[in-house]
Amino acid sequence: MSLKKDPSSDSNVSKIKGIKIQIIDRSQRLIQYSRQAISNALSKTSHRTKAECKRIAEGFRIAFHELKKAWQKHPLKVVPAFAHVSAKGVKRHRGVVASFFNIAIPTVALVALVSVVNFWSGASFALALECNGETIGYVEDKVVVEQALAQAQSSVVDVNGHLQLPENLEYKLTLVRNEDVMDNSQLAEAFLDNMEGQVQTASGLFVEDQFVGAVDDTDTANQVLNEILDSYTEGNEQAEANFTEQVTVKEGLYPSDDVVSAEEIKEDLTSPVEKEQVYHAAEGDTVASVSEKFGLEPIELVELNPTLTEESSFQDGQNVVIADEQPLLGVEVISVESVINELDYESQTVENSHKEEGESTVLQAGEKGQEQVDYQVVTINGQEVSRSVTATTLLKAPVDEKIEIGTMEKQVEVDRSSEASARTSIGFQWPVNGGRVSSSFGYRWGKVHEAMDIAAPYGTSIYASASGTVEFAGWKGSYGYCVLINHGNGYKTRYAHCSSLKVSSGQTVSQGQVIAAVGATGFATGNHCHFEIIQNGTKVNPANYL
Repeated sequence: MSLKKDPSSDSNVSKIKGIKIQIIDRSQRLIQYSRQAISNALSKTSHRTKAECKRIAEGFRIAFHELKKAWQKHPLKVVPAFAHVSAKGVKRHRGVVASFFNIAIPTVALVALVSVVNFWSGASFALALECNGETIGYVEDKVVVEQALAQAQSSVVDVNGHLQLPENLEYKLTLVRNEDVMDNSQLAEAFLDNMEGQVQTASGLFVEDQFVGAVDDTDTANQVLNEILDSYTEGNEQAEANFTEQVTVKEGLYPSDDVVSAEEIKEDLTSPVEKEQVYHAAEGDTVASVSEKFGLEPIELVELNPTLTEESSFQDGQNVVIADEQPLLGVEVISVESVINELDYESQTVENSHKEEGESTVLQAGEKGQEQVDYQVVTINGQEVSRSVTATTLLKAPVDEKIEIGTMEKQVEVDRSSEASARTSIGFQWPVNGGRVSSSFGYRWGKVHEAMDIAAPYGTSIYASASGTVEFAGWKGSYGYCVLINHGNGYKTRYAHCSSLKVSSGQTVSQGQVIAAVGATGFATGNHCHFEIIQNGTKVNPANYL
């Protein structure tokens, strides 16, 4: 902005102000003298005025009588009669007329002088501030202008530098009323008024103190924010959504170039920006398991975390970057999910030594039970980051099956070579990506545990231990989500308590193919894979085949 400077203007203003003071002082003395002169003149003529007033009253009576006589003769006779009476009255009372003019003329002059003095006492010389030929206001000096410009600029939220203050300001010395002279606040307001169309009252949105844009009013800003939250909870009234960043709405003056529509500000808030999303690893997590959990390829996770390799594992609580782009304004949703699970019944056996082995009788049929499991699920920007059990409610207890079995030994020849043959011909492999044995095959809690439990983090891949055909894939009571594969030669494998299934019944799978993911569905404590090897209908120890 350029201000046209006149180095002598300030000194000229001071000189003119001094002359003004002298004029006012001398005028006041003249007024005082005139008032005294008029007072003396009125005093001298007051006693003559009383006598003259009586003569004037008598003259009015005579004049009225003559005008009445003229009217009676003819109405038009009144005009010359009035002129005659008036001339006669002025001649008779010429002393009064002269006195009137002697007093009236100085009085009129005095009134005019007083008016001039009053005007000068309520006016002063000031600088007229002009921009492009238009007068913006009047100020005492240029300091007020500089202060007003700074105040006008500070009152506008101009994050992007769009504000253009008036340029090419010019000063002109002029005489104005005192009340027309502006201070810095009044001039700042005048500057903003002069910029109509460039600034406007609006509501700005800030994310973590970063200016995003402004909309017409606060109601529009709040509506946009609520629409973003509602888009994440649509169809789930119990879900609670909150922004992961601090968002603030500030009402004030903004450059018009920064004020956008509701649709534009919503797009700016939800568009991806360069921002990392971090996952806090759990014990046992690996690059493979974390990649699968968040729908990434292992190489993509390594690219996001250059210090890793595809074989890396993580410590509990270790930070792992799983995304480098997120919406500018993130949304966390906490919701509750309820799942009804079937509870498989247990089989109780009653031994009968009078029956041969292999013979059995059902004494009581089993009935499946039901339980409701409530989960608290946390998602950020639509991606699940945690799931925890908040409550488990038994809806219906299972009824155990009771079977009577024979224990009398039966002499049969067993081909022991089948077990060795299975090891070599089928070649079972470890079914989980990593993990550890948390419970072996054998007696546990007073009964036989007919499987091997392999603990691993939630979502870890489960592989087909050998090639075969999927005989069952779905929910099965206390097993939860499970997969049963038929490998031929009388061998089957079961993988239970899965969090999700990757295959379906009737599908052919190859050894090492991902068929499910580790979880804790059904009757389970902690995330693990319940692994069974079944030979001719009998569950055998997997440790002998791996």
